[in-house]
Amino acid sequence: MKKLLGLSVLVAAITMGFMFGCEDWEKGQDDWNSSGIPADYFSGVYSAPNGEDAIVLNYNTNDIVKTHSWTDTVGVGDGSKFLFVATMTHRPILPGTVVVTDGTTVFTENDTNPGTLEASGGKSGTIDYKTGDLSLDYVNAAGAPAAGATIQATYEYETYTGSSASTIYSFVVFQEGNHLQFRDNLGNLYTGSIGSVEVLDQTTTVGPWSAIAQFSVAGTYSGRSVQIVGTLEGEVDDDASPHIVYRRMYGTWIEDNATGNVVAVAPAITYYPVAAQ
Repeated sequence: MKKLLGLSVLVAAITMGFMFGCEDWEKGQDDWNSSGIPADYFSGVYSAPNGEDAIVLNYNTNDIVKTHSWTDTVGVGDGSKFLFVATMTHRPILPGTVVVTDGTTVFTENDTNPGTLEASGGKSGTIDYKTGDLSLDYVNAAGAPAAGATIQATYEYETYTGSSASTIYSFVVFQEGNHLQFRDNLGNLYTGSIGSVEVLDQTTTVGPWSAIAQFSVAGTYSGRSVQIVGTLEGEVDDDASPHIVYRRMYGTWIEDNATGNVVAVAPAITYYPVAAQ
């Protein structure tokens, strides 16, 4: 027999998360159902079924790429110094966008030899696009920039809005009634609640029983707002004594411009039957 149990605190919309302070956790069981399902039924460590893979699968990111222009100060001339080195603030640097000048001498990229700079009078330089390391050679003191001359490097770089949830390998789930906390293997915290709970194969005498619970939690990952929505499922093997409960998580990872499928399992737990209330 199936029975749909409504909780007094529901998720208003599947995309809305709720944040709870520590004081609220003491109230978690007040809104929990009295079906014989323990208030920590879904608590545990959830990882990939094989214990090795990431639990956010088919991660898709529609990265929004933005190009930015930036100017760094490389150094200041003293009238005799002719060798300069510096590291650019942003990287990787887009090839073909680097220009360095002290107001008189202008270094530009060599079109046929990426990563090299050239200027009049045999002056040269290099730029590592990946590390941002820049070097300039004014040849000798006679060609050095004037005292007080500021050497500036202008270049372009790109930023992306996507992230990589494929690095998440586990969630530690703490359930207190209809309140939930997830903590991933990177230390990020997601909080929220359980909505409705469907109890399966319920008898009139003993519990707990198999159950499916809708959930929604929210938090941040790599500085981005993330929502995880889905179901927590518990399947009871009532032929065993004590009963064995197998727990699974199926959900969707949602962030700006990226989604993924969450699939994870928790170690089986055991419960002795309790009287139905």
